[in-house]
Amino acid sequence: MAKNRITIKELAEKAGVSVATISRVFNGNDDKRVGPELRDRVLKLIEKYNYSPSIPAKSLVSGKSNLIGVQVLSVKSPLINTAMLGGIEEPMSKSGRSMLLGVSDGSAVREKRSLKLMLDTGVDGILWMPRGKTPDREIINMIKKANVPAIWLVKDFGHGIPSVTCDELRGGEMLADHLIKQGFRNFAMMYNPRDRDSLQRCKGFRGKVLKEKITDPANMLCKKNEEESVIELTEKMLDENPELDAVACMSDRIAQWVYMVIKDKGKVIGKDIAVTGYADHPFAPFLQPPLTSVAIYREEVGRVAAEIMTDCLDGRTKKMQAAVIEPELIIRGSSCRKRR
Repeated sequence: MAKNRITIKELAEKAGVSVATISRVFNGNDDKRVGPELRDRVLKLIEKYNYSPSIPAKSLVSGKSNLIGVQVLSVKSPLINTAMLGGIEEPMSKSGRSMLLGVSDGSAVREKRSLKLMLDTGVDGILWMPRGKTPDREIINMIKKANVPAIWLVKDFGHGIPSVTCDELRGGEMLADHLIKQGFRNFAMMYNPRDRDSLQRCKGFRGKVLKEKITDPANMLCKKNEEESVIELTEKMLDENPELDAVACMSDRIAQWVYMVIKDKGKVIGKDIAVTGYADHPFAPFLQPPLTSVAIYREEVGRVAAEIMTDCLDGRTKKMQAAVIEPELIIRGSSCRKRR
């Protein structure tokens, strides 16, 4: 069995000095309290045992680890979490810091374990995208007890913690405004009612439609973001609502499956019936016709969150402020009855 590396406490005992003295010598501090003979003795022991301080040890002495904990749901989606991590990395790197990454993959156990590890390691701050509709209160209490600054990513969960979010309400309004200007009037919204972002998008969409005194959109609830569920629901929707001329899907994946049904019914997407998506996934421009969608710029969410955190840690700001990232409507052929 390999021998564990020596700790700063053990090295101090062997040298017969304090932990602080070991730290002063290792960091090359010109301290008159450490004479030449004592410095040489400590340096020889450092070389003999190949000593290197652990991150918690460095943090204990300096008060900072130069690590930021980043807790996300998954790293499988190149558009969502991977893009956001790319946005986080640049400001972190410029400030001389690194990420300590945790991935919950929807597991409460994994989330708690990785966040606890971050706190035990001595991270200087935490950027957190919680799993589920509400964050684990025990973890929130752990973070506050450790007095570690934190920022919510993508959604605002409150608890006195600032957030960097996407303006989902505004995105829904943008979709409705565009469809109305294109002459569509009989709407349906297709979404997963368990998804908080989708609910906000629908709220914005419906609010804009009602403001323009247009018929209240039909609510098509996809209780599962699965192909069979969406196809069955779309078929029923079209059969029961022959006057329907626009379907606002609150995710691109749902829109992709809606396309299949509409085409099977012999209708022309963009002319007979409009279809819009949300999130502007990489496949959206390659559907036929290309899918109108709302780009949500998760990379920008990551960049802004990292900048807010590093500005606070470096003393450029006294208090972290929340930020909202504006979405962008990407108009394509799936919703253009009129020429632009």
